[in-house]
Amino acid sequence: MDEQVDHGAILAQQELEITNHKSQITNKSQIKNSKNTKLNTRQLEEKLAELGGQMLVDVIPKWISGEIRPQEQDRSQATFTKKINKEEGLVDLEKDNPDLIYRKFLAFQPWPGIYYFTEKGGRKIRVIITDMELENGQLKIKKVKPEGKNEMSFAEFLKSKMTDNNERQVC
Repeated sequence: MDEQVDHGAILAQQELEITNHKSQITNKSQIKNSKNTKLNTRQLEEKLAELGGQMLVDVIPKWISGEIRPQEQDRSQATFTKKINKEEGLVDLEKDNPDLIYRKFLAFQPWPGIYYFTEKGGRKIRVIITDMELENGQLKIKKVKPEGKNEMSFAEFLKSKMTDNNERQVC
């Protein structure tokens, strides 16, 4: 470690392959009890922490005994990002590509999460998507948290939204 972020010499490294689109993990270094699954950011962080812990157990004794020689990082391979803000979680269920929405869902868990706006009870509300899947290119929203409400199934939310619309038409 040194004063810069993600900088300094490499003592050891292992690859963790993330397959495109399905965000499935194939661990080339055999994480215990690992299975291929779709992981969000929090779950990926847990897998990487487990892998890092296993590596430390192997690397520290070799470092102390002098078996490991530090290697400089290839700075030409560096990638950069920007700070994520809450607004990046906004999705348009009508216009956005389902694959993009799902990748945002996986990447933005637990923060900032993804959300969309809809009309309910004659006003515009924000709806946070808390659980979803992508099957054969189709989004399947399972759970949502509407503004000012507790988490509920998406089916419950749609049913309550239809009830509100019918009550408004009768009045």
